[in-house]
Amino acid sequence: MFFFVIFLLGHCRCDNTYTFEQNITDFAVANGTVYVATYDRLHQMDNNLSLEHRKDTSTTTPHNTVKILVPFERNNSLVTCGTGRCGYCEVLELNDISKTVYDESLNIASIMPEDSSLAFLVNLGHGPESTYLLAGAVQREKKLRECGREGYLITLRNTEESQNGGIFSAMGNHGVQSIRSKGKGSVEFVDGYQLDSRVYLFLNLRDKTLPQIRVRVLWMEAKKSKDDTVESLRGLILECCEDMSRALLVSSAGARSTFLQLWAGVFTAGNNLDPNNTALAIFNFTQIIADGGRTNTDPDFAVNGQNTEQIQPVTVKPTVVVFRYSWMTSVASVTVGSWLVYFVGTGDGQLIKIAVDKALKTTCPIVLYKADDDRKISKMVLDPGDEKHIYVALGNQMRKVGVAQCERYESLTSCWNAQDPHCGWCASQNRCMFRDECSGSLWFSIPDGSVQKKMFSFQVDLSPSKEEVTVNVMTHLNEQHTGSPAFSCAFNTEQGNLCVGSGSVSPSHSCSCSFSTEKLPAAGLRVRVRISVGDQQVSEDWTLRNCSALVGEPTAGLCSDCVTAGCLWSHDTCTWMSEPPRTSQTEAMCQSYPSGQNISEPKIISVDPNEISFYGKNNVTLKGENLDQVTKIRIQDKMDCNPKESPVWNRSSGSLTFHIPSASKGVVTVCAVVPGGKCHGSAEITYRSLPSCGSLSPNSTWASGGRIVRILGSNLQFVDGVEHDGNQQTLNMNASSNGTGCYKTAASGDETVKSVRLKVANKTINCPPLTYHADPEFTSFTATPTGDDLRITIKKKN
Repeated sequence: MFFFVIFLLGHCRCDNTYTFEQNITDFAVANGTVYVATYDRLHQMDNNLSLEHRKDTSTTTPHNTVKILVPFERNNSLVTCGTGRCGYCEVLELNDISKTVYDESLNIASIMPEDSSLAFLVNLGHGPESTYLLAGAVQREKKLRECGREGYLITLRNTEESQNGGIFSAMGNHGVQSIRSKGKGSVEFVDGYQLDSRVYLFLNLRDKTLPQIRVRVLWMEAKKSKDDTVESLRGLILECCEDMSRALLVSSAGARSTFLQLWAGVFTAGNNLDPNNTALAIFNFTQIIADGGRTNTDPDFAVNGQNTEQIQPVTVKPTVVVFRYSWMTSVASVTVGSWLVYFVGTGDGQLIKIAVDKALKTTCPIVLYKADDDRKISKMVLDPGDEKHIYVALGNQMRKVGVAQCERYESLTSCWNAQDPHCGWCASQNRCMFRDECSGSLWFSIPDGSVQKKMFSFQVDLSPSKEEVTVNVMTHLNEQHTGSPAFSCAFNTEQGNLCVGSGSVSPSHSCSCSFSTEKLPAAGLRVRVRISVGDQQVSEDWTLRNCSALVGEPTAGLCSDCVTAGCLWSHDTCTWMSEPPRTSQTEAMCQSYPSGQNISEPKIISVDPNEISFYGKNNVTLKGENLDQVTKIRIQDKMDCNPKESPVWNRSSGSLTFHIPSASKGVVTVCAVVPGGKCHGSAEITYRSLPSCGSLSPNSTWASGGRIVRILGSNLQFVDGVEHDGNQQTLNMNASSNGTGCYKTAASGDETVKSVRLKVANKTINCPPLTYHADPEFTSFTATPTGDDLRITIKKKN
């Protein structure tokens, strides 16, 4: 029914979602309004994606596809340029795009629909009429000759009639100043923006004379005139990455972190089947641009093409690569306190959020949205009004997605563990929420600009006299409040209060507890620590150990016991924490040690199936060697975040069975856990989109069942069965297609309409319904010789 309505109406609007008749080619957001361009139409929508106005761009100009879409809020106008009439530009009213203010036939955008264009506003900062349109367009010489036009690669264009030369003019004080390519290579524009007094352009340069594609950044200083600005051209080559070459730039996002000018780009190696095909890399432009050298010295581009000297190119590599994925397609960024937050769109329809601290370390990725199918996210724009939502284009669908899902977390601990800089715990309302929604109250969040794995950590030490043990507790909280909330710690055992006065309190929200070594038994001491900030309390149970008593052969288990007890693991020995460790103490570092048990190391040969939907899969078979001692299977993503574990059964030395839980799309690794906690072996499993059920053919059967029905859809290889009102049938797949399967209908007993569902792990997906008719009643038949054949005619009741 859903697909039938889409076809009939042409569009569908659900909550914060709108589906168009054509694919989205571009969109922009300004002044609480969303402007969406499809092939030959322009749409104006409110910030909740309700349609307000629509304009057919081919009505006055045939075959006009919008290639440039730039809102100009100060002028209350929307600038659009497209392909019609060898290039066509319009200025529309910002609040009503059906009204045209100005139009002209000229080729500011690329004339051919398949060629790239770029445009954004640049302010040169010398009065109200100092805003210009930076336009980049790829122009083909043959098409320019046909149209009698002169092509420019990059120009600064007027935005108002009162500017010298009139609206859209590229004229400066000394004629047209443009940036051109020195060679014959093709240019692909990716992104551009202005940050303070610098204007940046990012593009790919494909030149047959070069060994590979060059990713280029060009920048200019915003000077007093268009001429001076263009003539300040400089540039660099960007190269990614150390682990493998990714020579093509897909998308980019600029940001400021404290006093740094950082830029992030998505680079691709061109192989979407490789789980590491694309990388999100961060470059630090601050010092690079300060040391940029002489102007007009770019190896591939020059002002008016005049500088043709051979210049040694300067190549810059990323400061850090923060995320790898098989198919990233777009990126946007926002600053939250000292955090940089990146939103990544993927080719399989996921919106992923990654936070980066001041040291460029990342939190675990958060999936804000994932499409059931493989709709590619082609572009994202943050809502400039509140930056709490992001608009996302997926094929012919526009969605508005929240930048955080704080309401999902029901306690201070879960809110903190989410590691989301947007979210914090509001003490007065007792829930997780945005900071600006928590007025006049304590608001707890993760530390500002520093990744921490735990909300509280502790270390234990022995006094020089060896008569007292001291527990030092550190809190990792960022608090925002109007007053000075009280802070305290209490340490209790089954016998009562462990420390006199519940520990000492310091302004840095750390506390300590000292007690006699006589209270620390050899087996360890269970302590409940209650930490209070204002009226908020959090409790944790810890086991304190005698660090010097944790001795033996270095094993993963001994190392883990030492670290979790707050002791120092150093040089294969557990000691008291006499001084803070130089490197962070984590249980993960203990996995490099042997298990210490007499167990043959498991080996993984295969996992079947190794491709599943993101709903997961029941009864997966793992084959290998020495599997009879395996207790569970650990499922881990590429960034070592949020591992999941699944118990095993039907174990033998050569195989075992387990369930794979649901997850986000992407590649994970599995390993086999043995007693003691060590994980051996490695195999990859790929989570993909859900199966879809588009149609049934035929869509009817008879009451006694037995008819073969074909299901047409996608990813049907992930289906476990077909359900008819609880009766499950086997889906037989077409060997050459994952989009066609068939099954035999079950008996119904009467005429009815039955629901049909696909069983996928522990979930179901709806299909179109199946109609049951009464069984036919045959009354007679006749046989008539026809040549060498015999024709049989069967008669039945209507």
